[in-house]
Amino acid sequence: MTVSMIEIYNEKIRDLLDPKKNNLRIHENKERGVYVKDMTESYVGTEDEVFALLKIGNENRAIGVTDMNSQSSRSHSCFVI
Repeated sequence: MTVSMIEIYNEKIRDLLDPKKNNLRIHENKERGVYVKDMTESYVGTEDEVFALLKIGNENRAIGVTDMNSQSSRSHSCFVI
């Protein structure tokens, strides 16, 4: 199976498994349905591999300090299996 993880922040989509890929675009076709073009898809075979990629993606999320929260995210992330 494959996993991928993206972040949506300020109306831009960023690949959390390869943060160099930012401002990705959403596409749609009959075979794949709705998808994010050029998003990293990593093959995994174990639960530990899934959790390792989830950790990497989470560490790459954009965070900032607010008055109410020292690690506020301000973004939405999607983890797809």
